[in-house]
Order: sequence, then structure tokens, then C-alpha cells
Amino acid sequence: MVLNFWGNYWNGVTIFSKGQAALNSNPNVTYQTAKRALLRQYQLAYLKPMSYQNGYGITVTQATAKKYHLVLLKDNKHFFPPYQGAPLMKRRFMTQHPQIVKSLKKLSGKISTSDMQNMNYQVTMQHKKAAMVAKVYLKAHHLLN
Repeated sequence: MVLNFWGNYWNGVTIFSKGQAALNSNPNVTYQTAKRALLRQYQLAYLKPMSYQNGYGITVTQATAKKYHLVLLKDNKHFFPPYQGAPLMKRRFMTQHPQIVKSLKKLSGKISTSDMQNMNYQVTMQHKKAAMVAKVYLKAHHLLN
């Protein structure tokens, strides 16, 4: 089981090398297309995505931008596909481990872009352990006991 970003499949040859679909900037359309193709081609199940967009600016926080005089640009031309994270797993794993899937489904629609930027900042700039940052976030948002 991994956390994956369905925009990766728009850019890769995995799903769309045979001209099955054109790039779509609508996150729901992109997710549904990737979900169907991954199940059909690889028997992979894609759970519903989290809230954040994992664009190229996700790691840039306000403090980092200010420190290095950076400006985060918005992709108003929709050059890049939507990149929302969602758990990806073998269909067999999903049926064999329903409790894990139930826990992962709690992440659907959660973790905003600013939340993810903050967690990335803690890991990359403050050198905190990623596992600890995630654990603190999950507990604070009542997603982990």
C-alpha cells in the first residue's frame, strides 16, 4: 500500500500511452479516470483523495518563501494535472485488510494544502522526523487514537 498522486499517471505512460484520455484539469474527472484505469490494468484500488494539491509549490511555506524571496506561482493555465494524494493498494489487500482500509478512508478530504506545507516545513526546515510530524497531526485531528 502506498500514498500516490494520480497526476503521476497523467504524465506517465502507464494509463494514457494508448490515447485513452486527454489531460483534464478537473480533479474529480482525473481521479475517476485514474481509478478505473488502475483497477482495470493492475487490479489496484484507489481510495478517495485528501484535500491538498501536491503541486510543485507544496513544499514552499510562507517562511521559506520570505527567506529566499520566492513567489509561488499559480497554474492558472492548468498546465499540470491535479495532484491530490490518495491511498493506492492491491485490490486483494483491500479485501483482506478491511480495518486498515477503514482507517485510511478517514483521510479522505482531509489534510489541506496549508497543513501539508506546515508538515513539510517541520520535516525539511526544522529537521523533525516525518513519522513524528504525521503522528502529531493525526492525533490533533482525531484521526489516530
